[in-house]
Formats: sequence, C-alpha cells, structure tokens
Amino acid sequence: MAINTRLVKGFTLIEVLIVIAIIGALVLVAAPLTGGWVKEANITNVESAMNEAIGRAKAIALRNENAVTGNNAVAAICIDSATRKLTVLESASAGASPDCTTPTGAQVWQSQLSTDIAVTVAGASVTCLCFDNKSILTQASNCSTCTNATNFNLNSGGGIDPVSVSIF
Repeated sequence: MAINTRLVKGFTLIEVLIVIAIIGALVLVAAPLTGGWVKEANITNVESAMNEAIGRAKAIALRNENAVTGNNAVAAICIDSATRKLTVLESASAGASPDCTTPTGAQVWQSQLSTDIAVTVAGASVTCLCFDNKSILTQASNCSTCTNATNFNLNSGGGIDPVSVSIF
C-alpha cells in the first residue's frame, strides 16, 4: 500500500471564506465610525476657514487703505450658499463699501466650504459679516442684511455637536 507523501500548499476554500467573512464584519462595524470622523474633519476645516477669513477681514479693516470713514464697511466676509464659497472683500475705493449681494469690492481671499456644514446664528444662515475701520462688526450701508452677532455655530446636522466660533 502506497502512502501519498506529497505536501499540499495553500488555503482551502473554507479558510478563504472565513477570512472574507471576518473582513466583511470589520467593515460593517467601522463604516459608521468613519462618517463621524469625516463630519468632524469638515467642521474643523470650516472653522479654520472662518477664523482665517475673520482675521483677514479685521486686518483689512484696521489697515483701511481706502480711508473709509464712520460705520461704513471696509471689509466684508461673504458666504455664498449656492457655491459654498467663503470670500473676503475689501472696499474698492473711498466711500464704496464692499457688498456681498452684487458682489462689489476687491476680492482679497477665498475658500471653498464643505457642502454639509451650515454657518448659523440663532438657527438662521449667515450670509455676510462686515467690519468698519475700527474692525467692529457693522450693518451700515451695503451690510444691512449682514449679521452683527459675535458668536455663530457650525452645524453638520448629523448627530455631531455644533461648534461655536466667536469674533474677538
């Protein structure tokens, strides 16, 4: 009687199926967690963009190269809800305030915002912020529809707590 002493190398079909089942179970457990990470990362990106826009607008307002006087806006931060762009505008000339509705003024800086993050004050969307020559929020001239709130929220609407951003 001959005994087959040849060694067989490799995996059996059952072993491969077990490994695939384990990987599938890990993916099912990990998938919901990654969605939360992505939303938190998007909120952090929008928070950074808002802080940078505020810093640039305040610096432009204090520099006031066009000698805008009174409560008139020197710089404006515009949030376009359609294109999700965050733009900083500067007055184009003396006496001409930047306007987010047209938009008029010299574009100084721009950033793309995440589509799933809303910038709100008391539940209402924020479309613009204007700063006068003292770097104080104003609603004068072209900024009558802008908010003068110094605290606003970034909401993802997906179970992640909103992040508060303050203007100092």
